[in-house]
Amino acid sequence: MKLTVILCATLAVVCALETPKIIPEEIVADAVHPEEPDAVSTTINWNQVLPVWNTPTFFDWFPILRRILTRDRDSEWNGYILGGNIANAGQFPETVALLFSLPMAHAFCGGTLISSRYILTSAHCGGLSNSGVAILGAQEVQNVNEFGQVRMTFQRIVRHPLFNPDTFANDLALVELDHDVAFTWRIAAARLPTVRNINSNWFNQRTLVSGWGSRKNTISTQHRYIRAQVMARISCTLNYPGLFHQTSLCTPGNERSPCQGDSGAGLSIIETDGQKTTIGILSFGSGLGCFSGRPAVYTNVAPYLTWIRDVTGIPIRENF
Repeated sequence: MKLTVILCATLAVVCALETPKIIPEEIVADAVHPEEPDAVSTTINWNQVLPVWNTPTFFDWFPILRRILTRDRDSEWNGYILGGNIANAGQFPETVALLFSLPMAHAFCGGTLISSRYILTSAHCGGLSNSGVAILGAQEVQNVNEFGQVRMTFQRIVRHPLFNPDTFANDLALVELDHDVAFTWRIAAARLPTVRNINSNWFNQRTLVSGWGSRKNTISTQHRYIRAQVMARISCTLNYPGLFHQTSLCTPGNERSPCQGDSGAGLSIIETDGQKTTIGILSFGSGLGCFSGRPAVYTNVAPYLTWIRDVTGIPIRENF
């Protein structure tokens, strides 16, 4: 089963992105496990849910991450929202839990709902499968009987055509739900940046990031969030040479930090009109553990607005 690829739009601002090698077709095809089930069920055995980093073949497909993500894989706090506050129901209605189907498990990632049909996440989250279950409107993600929680299947993921598994450049993907989801006070689409933000690096912006993450191999039951400021690019480049790109953002990895289990989670700001805008998607943190102090790295959403529009049909905002 081949992943759907959408070509980069011709606008200069988008095509000026870094252009690493394109993943060969045979790699894209093989990245989807041939034994994944034809029918996707919304029934989840949480004992078989793992953070995407801990799935059996993840590092075979993304070997570059071994040197930063395996040094402390047994750390009790690897993959957790460190120092985060428990979110209230409906506080982050755009946040989605994504469980990608594998033969004997589910790979867990975060995501951000951007329309009634599409979810924005990291490209590496769909590296092993293009089908699974999206859990929307959840605060207690493992509670199938939670009021307002909705579980939906998906069988299509569109990774950015220039995603590079060797450097994690352009680490963005779009998950298409099998059916439209109805919006409620607990489920709503995120607002994306405007065309004016395409060249913004968001330096020093105060942000929010939310997710569930994991404690060792156990997915957190509580939805949590943290506040952090976007750091200067030079610091992130020094921490992750070769992995921090023109379209990357980073936040501090001190007392409050997202970690590996929150891959694909959205980074948002509160704008002057009081509304949240999603500006980044979590790519990776340090495998030295949440206590390492090294930054968390995100993909900046703004330079990819044209690609998102071309895949989803969502119009680009001109103003607030």
